[in-house]
Amino acid sequence: MKRIALVFLVAILLPALLLAGLAVRSLRDQELVVNSQRIQLHQTSCDAMVTSVNLFMDDVRGFYGEVLDDLVVRSAEGVLTNYDQLLREEWSQAAGGAVVSDAGEIRSPSRDDSEWASRFLDNHGGFLTSQRVVEVYQAPKRIASQLQVIEEEVSAPPVELAKAAESSTRSDDLREEARTRDADVAKDKADLGMAYEPQQRRKVQAYPGKVLSQRFGGEADQSLSQKVEIKEKPSPSMAAPRGKVAGSPAPQAAPAEDLVATSAPMPPAAAPAAAAESFNIQMAEKKQAAQSGGIPQSVRNVAPAQQWEAPSIQQTKTGAAIPEVEGAYNYSSLNRVSASLNEITSDREEGAVSRIIDGELHVLLWKKHPAEPGYTFWAELDLDSIKNDLEDLFVPQQKSVQENEVTLALLDAGGDPVVQSVPGFSTDWSAPFVASEVGQILPRWEVAAYLLNPDALNQSARTVRLTLLLTTLVLVGAVSVGGVLIMRAVNYEMTLATRKTDFVSNVSHELKTPLTSIRMFSELLEKNQNPDAAQTRQYSSVISKESARLTRLINRLLDFSRLDRGEMKLNKEPIDLAQFLKGIVDTYRMQIEAKDLTLSLSIPADPVPAIEGDVDGLSQVFANLLSNAEKYGGAASEIEMELRNSGGGVLLVEVKDRGKAISKANQRRIFEKFYRIDESINSGIEGSGIGLALCRQIVDLHGGQIRYSKRDGGGSVFSVELPIAS
Repeated sequence: MKRIALVFLVAILLPALLLAGLAVRSLRDQELVVNSQRIQLHQTSCDAMVTSVNLFMDDVRGFYGEVLDDLVVRSAEGVLTNYDQLLREEWSQAAGGAVVSDAGEIRSPSRDDSEWASRFLDNHGGFLTSQRVVEVYQAPKRIASQLQVIEEEVSAPPVELAKAAESSTRSDDLREEARTRDADVAKDKADLGMAYEPQQRRKVQAYPGKVLSQRFGGEADQSLSQKVEIKEKPSPSMAAPRGKVAGSPAPQAAPAEDLVATSAPMPPAAAPAAAAESFNIQMAEKKQAAQSGGIPQSVRNVAPAQQWEAPSIQQTKTGAAIPEVEGAYNYSSLNRVSASLNEITSDREEGAVSRIIDGELHVLLWKKHPAEPGYTFWAELDLDSIKNDLEDLFVPQQKSVQENEVTLALLDAGGDPVVQSVPGFSTDWSAPFVASEVGQILPRWEVAAYLLNPDALNQSARTVRLTLLLTTLVLVGAVSVGGVLIMRAVNYEMTLATRKTDFVSNVSHELKTPLTSIRMFSELLEKNQNPDAAQTRQYSSVISKESARLTRLINRLLDFSRLDRGEMKLNKEPIDLAQFLKGIVDTYRMQIEAKDLTLSLSIPADPVPAIEGDVDGLSQVFANLLSNAEKYGGAASEIEMELRNSGGGVLLVEVKDRGKAISKANQRRIFEKFYRIDESINSGIEGSGIGLALCRQIVDLHGGQIRYSKRDGGGSVFSVELPIAS
C-alpha cells in the first residue's frame, strides 16, 4: 500500500500540482501579453491620430504658400505694406502676417495697425530683425500632400463680422482686435469711395485618411523621427492640389500609397526588456545631447501609465501622483534649438517654427516668394481656429476607436484638452493610459488615450485569475479524490486477491479433510479381510457423511459461482414458511444436539401467510445460518429460530445463538465475499468465507434483506426478512 501511495504521489499528484503552477504562471504571462497588445493597440491609435494632425498642419503650411501666391498675383503693389490686412481677409486660420526684408526691416505690420500687431512685434520683433537668438521648435520639411480647401462666404461687412466674432471661441483681446481692424478697413474703403464687396475667405479643412508625417527633429535630429521616403512616379493622372488660384503653379503631389515609412521607436509600452533598454539609451543620449547644447531636456505634460511598471496603472486608476523617476521615458522627444533668423531661413525657401512665450504657443509660418526677392513673408496661425478645425479629425474616432474602452483627446501646450472622441468625459488629463507627442509643429501638444473605466482591466484580470484558480483547485481536488478512490479500489482488489488466495487455501483444506477421511476408511475396509458388521457400518457411515459434506461444499461453490455471474435462476413457488422451517430444524436437530447444543423453533399460533421462493435456495440460506450458529455458538449453548409476522408485508425469521458477539469493525464486512473473522486455517473452525455472502445474494434475489445484530445477554442474531406473496 505504501508503494501504491508513493506511485500516486510521484506519478499523479505532483505532476497535477506542477501543471497547476504552470497554468497560473501562463495566465500571468498571458495577462502581460494581453495588456501589451492593448497598450500597443491604443498607442497605434494615438500615433495614427498624431499622423492626421501633422498632415493637417502640413496642409496648412502648403495652403499658406497658395494664399501667398494669390496675394502676390492680385495685390502685387500693396502686398508688402498691407500684407497683414490682406492675409487676414484671405485666410481665416491666420491671426496675422508680417513681411521682413533680408536687411532686417519689418515692412508690415506696424505697431499702430492693431493690438495684435503690437503684441506680435513685442514677441517676435527682435527675432525677425535678427537682433535676438531665441529658442524655437523648427518643423521638418513638408511632404507632398493634397489639400482639401473650403470657402467661407462672407455676406456682411467686416464691421458686422467683428460683432459676430464675439460669439466665437476667440479670446476677448482677439475679438476687440478684429472689431478695430475691420472697422478701420471699412472706413478706409469708404474714404476712397469704394463700395464694400462681399468676399470669400478660404481655409484648410481637416479630414481623416492621411497616412504619415514627420513628427520630431526635422533635419537636425532624425534619431526619433519617422523617416518618410517619397517615391517619384511621374504620371499625367496625378491629382493637383485643390485650392489653387487660377494661373498659379501647381506642384504635383505624391499619391498616398507612394509614402513609404518606417515607424519610429516606440516607448517600451508592450515590448520586452531589450526594447525598453534600447529606448532608455536613446532617451539618455538625447537628454545628454540637449544638455550639452545648453538647453535642458523638457519633461512632457503627461505621464502615460504604460511607461511605468505594474503599480503605475494602479496609481493612475486611483489618481495618485506619479513620481518623477529617472529613466521613466517621460522626457520630450522634441528638438528645441537656440537659433537666429538667418540660421533658420538661410538655406530654405519655406518653413515653420514654433515658440512658447510665457507658456503660450505661437506657430509661425514663413515663405520666400520669387516675385518679391529679398523679403520673407510670415504668418502666425490662429490656434483657436486651428483647434476648432481639428475637431473634424476626432469625429470619426467616435465610431472607429474602441469607444467602450478609451477616449482619444488632443491636449494643448498647457496640458488642457482641446477635443476628445467621447464628449463629456473628464479625468486627470496629466495621467493618460498612452500618449504620443504631436511633434515640432505643435510642440508640447499630445494625443492621449484615457481608459473610460480604469477598473475594467484589473477587474477582468482578477476575474480570469480567480476563475483559473478555482478551476485549478477543482481539478487538483478531483485528481486527489480520484487518486484516493483509485487507491481504495486498488487496496480493495489487493485485499480481495488476498482473500481469494485464502479462500483457495481454505477450500483446499475443506476438500482435503473429507477426502482424507473417505480414503482412509475405504482403505480400512479394503484391507480388513474379516470385517465386523458393526465396524463396517461405522466405516460406511463415516464415508457417507464425508461424501455428503464434500457434496455440499462443491454445491455451495457452484451456487456461489452462478450467483456471482448472475446465472442462477430461482424456481419460485408458494411456500408455507412455518412448515418449511420445521423441516429445516428436524433435518439439523440430530447434528446440532450431537454437540451438546439445543435447537428450538418458535412459530406464532396464528396462521402465517405464504411466501414465494425457491425451496433449495432458502434451504441453503437457513442451513448456512444454523451451521454458523453451530460453529460459533460456543459449548453447551442454545440455538433458537423464531418466525413472526413483523407487519409491513414481510415475515421475519431470526436465528439466535449464545456465542461470542461480532465486533463493530467486522459487522460491516461479514457479508463480503471470501471474508472470514478468523482467517487462520488452523483455527479449528471450518469455513470458506462465502456462506454469508451466498445467503445475502439469495435473499436479495427473493426481494428480502438479511441483517446482523447483537443479542441481549450475549450472542448474535441474524434476521432474514422475506416479502409475503401477493
